[in-house]
Amino acid sequence: MTAYADTSFVISWFVPDANHAAAIAHLYATKGPARLPWTPWNALEFNNSVRALTARGVLSAASLKPLAAQVRSAIGAGDLVATPLPAYRWWLKAESLSHAHTVQLNVRTLDLLHVAAASLLGAREFWTFGQRQRTLATASGLKVGP
Repeated sequence: MTAYADTSFVISWFVPDANHAAAIAHLYATKGPARLPWTPWNALEFNNSVRALTARGVLSAASLKPLAAQVRSAIGAGDLVATPLPAYRWWLKAESLSHAHTVQLNVRTLDLLHVAAASLLGAREFWTFGQRQRTLATASGLKVGP
């Protein structure tokens, strides 16, 4: 796996929002399945995000089951790959990134956790629509897209 997608990218992939077209175009630009890691962390944050969108009235409750089916389909197609995340090393990497970058970049813990996961899983690219994560990922030596 060479790329890691944060929740902003995955939400835009599955939910028609302002970045949906860019997410789809970026996915189609990959040759073959995207093979993005899908860790328990990614699943939790994605699921909580779509529930929060439902709570805010952006998504209907009826759309949750079809979204879950789309995610399962992406796993079946190899675009998302179930990937374990070694928790202790993940937290240590996030702390290291915080020490190196938070004072200068004002990053949030969730940003640190995504970039730490990408780094720990050996990703060379970081796919996000979040500006703080773009800045942190770049400072960490990752190529950022889309």
